[in-house]
Amino acid sequence: MRPHLTELLFDSTKSNHAALSNINTLLRCKCYLLTQPYPGSPQALDWGETGDHGVCWLEIGNGQPRFGDLVPISSACYQYTDVRLAQHESLDEALLAKGRELRTSKSVLSIQFRVDLRLDAHDERQFPSSAPLENDWYEVCSKSRACEVNLEAEAQQPDAKGQAARLLLGLEGKGKIEWQDRASQMVLQLQNRMSNERGKLRLPQSESVRVLCQAGSDDAAEAVRRMLERILMIEGNAQ
Repeated sequence: MRPHLTELLFDSTKSNHAALSNINTLLRCKCYLLTQPYPGSPQALDWGETGDHGVCWLEIGNGQPRFGDLVPISSACYQYTDVRLAQHESLDEALLAKGRELRTSKSVLSIQFRVDLRLDAHDERQFPSSAPLENDWYEVCSKSRACEVNLEAEAQQPDAKGQAARLLLGLEGKGKIEWQDRASQMVLQLQNRMSNERGKLRLPQSESVRVLCQAGSDDAAEAVRRMLERILMIEGNAQ
């Protein structure tokens, strides 16, 4: 910042507010009446800036300020995502579909994906660590394969793995009704916990909804499934 501009902004006799965009460190100056918020950048720049980026219109009426909904204007989007592929499915097609879901605004020209990839047990396909994808780009950060487990046979066991197998079958709508009911209860309990956490966010309602919609991998049923699969050691070590 040029010296004369610094003096103009931080001279409290000439202004009472300044908003500096894309400043990542606290700015110190000898002024006492000046408010110095950091509003952030409307353009996503790196992996520390996931989700939608843009501007909010500030409306002032009857002396009361009010921020409107976010207007996305960033041309770039950074997205962490989990992809579970069956043997007949294409990683490119799966990411292109996710890209279409994320392009809620015409401003997004490019999406950068970081992918946790999960494959079937006998899927021996090799994937590049990074590659272009039309206008987008992806990196495979981790890759795991499922181990073969006979859920029906495992569900007959009285131990923790047997309980996990019964609940997994219940999630899929299989097995005894009590298994399905218990699995549904676990999903509902997790959904309620998520709702409680959302209620603690000290943000305007429209902003809260936007943040939560952009929060990846918080589906309750999928979270319960992963927990149970880990108990059964269905997911193998990263290859």
